[in-house]
Amino acid sequence: MGYNASRWTQLYLKRKYGTDKVAQIGTDGTLAARSAIKFITDALGYTEKNKNLKDVFAAAVPNDPGISLTKAYAQSDELKKYAKHYPDIWKAALGVEGHKRSVGVHASGIVISPKPLTDIVPLRLDSEGLETTEYDMEWIEKFLVKFDLLKLDTLDLIERAMKNAGILGKVNINDIDLNDPNIYERVYRTDQLEGIFQVESEGMRNVIKELQPNCFEDIGVVVALYRPGPMDLIPTYINRKFGREKVSYPFDELEPVLKDTYGVWVYQEQIMEASRILGGLTLGQADMIRKGVSKKKVKLMHRWIDLMIYGSADYIRIQEERIQQYPEPSSVPLDDNGDPTVWVDHDEYKKGWKGIPEIEGALQRGFDLNKLLKLKEQWIKFGEYCFNRAHSAAYAKISIQTAYLKCYHPTEFMAALLSISEGKKDKNKKSKNVNYIPICEEMGIQILPPDINESKSDWTPIIEIQRDEQGNEFQKGYIRYGIGSIAGVRNAAVDNIIMNQPYDSVDMLIESTDSSKVNKTKVINLIKAGCFDSINKNRNALLNEYGKRIGENLEVKETTTKTDIIQYERETLGISVTIKSRWMTIPDGKANIQFTGILQEIDPFVSQKGQEHCRIKIETNEDTISGIIFNRNWMNLKDQLIVGAKVVVKGKKNNDSLQVNSVAQG
Repeated sequence: MGYNASRWTQLYLKRKYGTDKVAQIGTDGTLAARSAIKFITDALGYTEKNKNLKDVFAAAVPNDPGISLTKAYAQSDELKKYAKHYPDIWKAALGVEGHKRSVGVHASGIVISPKPLTDIVPLRLDSEGLETTEYDMEWIEKFLVKFDLLKLDTLDLIERAMKNAGILGKVNINDIDLNDPNIYERVYRTDQLEGIFQVESEGMRNVIKELQPNCFEDIGVVVALYRPGPMDLIPTYINRKFGREKVSYPFDELEPVLKDTYGVWVYQEQIMEASRILGGLTLGQADMIRKGVSKKKVKLMHRWIDLMIYGSADYIRIQEERIQQYPEPSSVPLDDNGDPTVWVDHDEYKKGWKGIPEIEGALQRGFDLNKLLKLKEQWIKFGEYCFNRAHSAAYAKISIQTAYLKCYHPTEFMAALLSISEGKKDKNKKSKNVNYIPICEEMGIQILPPDINESKSDWTPIIEIQRDEQGNEFQKGYIRYGIGSIAGVRNAAVDNIIMNQPYDSVDMLIESTDSSKVNKTKVINLIKAGCFDSINKNRNALLNEYGKRIGENLEVKETTTKTDIIQYERETLGISVTIKSRWMTIPDGKANIQFTGILQEIDPFVSQKGQEHCRIKIETNEDTISGIIFNRNWMNLKDQLIVGAKVVVKGKKNNDSLQVNSVAQG
């Protein structure tokens, strides 16, 4: 459900079952291996002497999900070097690893109790004042029922796009053809992935380019595999799909289970079905393997996979032999990573094997032991990433629904995307909308600047029917900038402005609106953003007239230059919409470009490989350009660059950033 629907549902459940019987599930933020090193390096004062140390030290920990410091030490010579050189950091990091550092709220989990929660669990309030359990999900599930209310702003995007297109309530988005070839040809296979659920990131784009998906199953598999761990299987899946690699199965009997994924283990349900075929397990017993594998419960995983392989009689016999050899858990030998080298089921032995049901086992069914043991290794490895098929299918369906709307209603979809992305940043802390506006233009959708009479609160799609030279009709899309997206103009001011439209002058705006809501800052920003261009294109003249009205000198020139417009729109809109700067007109990938400007920021950083690079920002007459200087060039330039200096930079445009090759004094 969307964010608004999720909150409404929580409040509804509180009304239905009682405010004191419904709560969100809390989470604990703990110090993992890398964060423990960074935390201690800061705490012991080393960062003040060497601000890069914590990043370099932490980067020596292998990038394996959930790896502990002990295991990392066994694997990484680089980490050993730092641990020996800074023993106080290392010792303290080992001590705090795994300890709680913060609390949060589960993304979707809530609990409903038959009696007041304060009689069962401790509670706290989250940042919005909603009751939240102090116990995390693992503890809560032991004595209360957990429900998932998954919050996705993509659902709000879908609803808004359908409303923009006039099909909300007329078209059931759940009834669309999920294998519609137009969706795949026009969206997924043409890299038009902005706003498409789950596949918008750069890494996922590369996978989609290789996979060239043409069906629902392809999207589901990519959603399941594109995570740390299973990514290694994506090339196998792609090669097998296109016949570049032979499809094989651990046993021929498993072909019905693995055929749709070309012999690649992708889903938890595949393990369940395979264990029933191989070992004769019931659905409930197969689910025990799923729980063990998916939740990384080592004992559960070993117990039930071995039961599937050997059957209950042989399992008990083998375990009793091991108990004789290793009578206590502490007597079981460990490997270099601290894991047991042999599985000994002390827990069930102490219970007299009462928890072991009657299972035939794969060996008794004629399956080969060596292949079964190899399969066990695969499943244990699979536990690092296995995905629920229903979850993957649901996400794939939502992804295809967004692609459907972008395919058949592109202008309306992009307007909705711009509206829900307002105020959000990408991983580089850049406004998402600043990224989406050029994409709209590449799609042939013209972005119109805000207009005091035409704009609404959000971005508004406009569709015009035009004719080409042959007289054929076609749709031309425009998106009008929303007043609510102008810097400093929000909520009550926006409502007040729209309620009193239309206006024929700045004076009329001032006289028609509430001055406590539409104040001086907002009026100035409306003028700078170009809202009054349809009345008077000279923004500086309007600013001066407004300054006289309020008895202030706003200190602007009489005429409005191209540079003024670019700067005003960057200030109020985040990007120049009316006029394109030189930087914006340069195609991505163009080399040997040169800019002169003032060096505003110098930000050295250390990569995971331990190399030092530097991010910079240069302010020209038209733009603030972000750049990066890689290690070799940075080592030559680091002692020469000073913030505030006028410089001439040369380099290559790469994904809206300048890859700097040289810097000279301006």
